[in-house]
Amino acid sequence: MQDSAKSVQVGGRHSDAAIAWYVRLRDTAFSDEDRVAFADWLAETPRHGEEIAEIGRVDNAMGDILRRQLASSHHYQPHRKLHRFTPSRRQVFAGFSGLAIAAAAGFAWMGDTPGLATAIGERRQFALADAGLLELDCGSTGSFTAMPQTFRLDYGQAFISCERPLAVRCDFGAMQASAASFNLKIERRRALLSVLTGEVIVEWQGGRRQPVGALSTIELRTAALGEAGLGEVIPVPAEHLASWRRNRLIFERSALADVIDDINRYRPGHLLLAEPGLGDLKVTGDFDTRRADDAFAAILRTFRLRTLDVGGLVTLVLSA
Repeated sequence: MQDSAKSVQVGGRHSDAAIAWYVRLRDTAFSDEDRVAFADWLAETPRHGEEIAEIGRVDNAMGDILRRQLASSHHYQPHRKLHRFTPSRRQVFAGFSGLAIAAAAGFAWMGDTPGLATAIGERRQFALADAGLLELDCGSTGSFTAMPQTFRLDYGQAFISCERPLAVRCDFGAMQASAASFNLKIERRRALLSVLTGEVIVEWQGGRRQPVGALSTIELRTAALGEAGLGEVIPVPAEHLASWRRNRLIFERSALADVIDDINRYRPGHLLLAEPGLGDLKVTGDFDTRRADDAFAAILRTFRLRTLDVGGLVTLVLSA
C-alpha cells in the first residue's frame, strides 16, 4: 500500500494533472471536448496512463479499507432505500382491489413516486391502478404521478402495459397511450418508442400527432441537434421488441456510445469511451445481458480497442 502511494508521486509535475483527470473521469458531465483533451494528454507520454491507473488503484484500496472499518463498527447498518408515498383518500378507496392483486404478484404498488430508480443489474416491476404494468430496466430512472396517470422516463428504458389513458414524457417528446403495451428507451441523442400491442400517439412541437401501431418503432430526436423531430414509423420484429425482458440486448447499427451505456447497466464498474469518435462506431449484435463482460469483450475484438483500468471503478476504452 505504501509503495503504491509513493509511486503516484503526488507532488510531481504530471501527477497534479493526473489527479485532476481522475476526478474529471468520474464526473457524469464528462463531455466530448473532455475526451479530446484527455486523449491528447494520454498521448503525450505512456506515463500518463500509468499515473491514472496508479491513482485509481490507491483510491480503490483506500475505499476497501474504509468499508472494512465501517463494517466492523456497530453503528454501520447497510440498508436499501424504499420508495414510500402517502396516498390520498381517493387513491386509498380506488386502490384496494388493485393492491391485493399487486401484492399477490409480488409487484410494488404505484402511487405518486417522484424517484423511481433501479440499480445496476436490478429490474423492478410496479402495478398500475388499471391492472397495468410498469417495468424498469437496470440502471433506469423516472417518476410517476397517479392522478392523472403520468410516467416520465429520464434515463434507461421501461416497458409499459396500460388499460386506461396514460401520459408518458421524456426529454425528446410526449406520448399518450390507452389499451397498449410498449417499450420506451432513452439514448444519448434520441428516444426509441416501440409498440408491442395497441397504439401510442406521439405528440410533437406544433401540435403534430403521430400514431404508432403494433410491432412498430419510431425515433424521437431533439430539435437542438438540427434534425427532424420524429423519424419514420418502421416495423420491428416481435422478438426484437423489449428484448431486455428476455435477457437479450439486440443492436442493429447502434452507436457504440449507446451500446456502452446499455452494457454499463448490467455490470459493476463503469466503462468510459475516452477518445472522441469511438462513440460513433456502429454495432450490430445479439448479446446476453447476463454475460455483459462477454459482450464487451466481443466489441473490443471487433473494433480492435484496448482498455485502461482505473482502480477497478472506471475502465477507459481507447483505440489500440
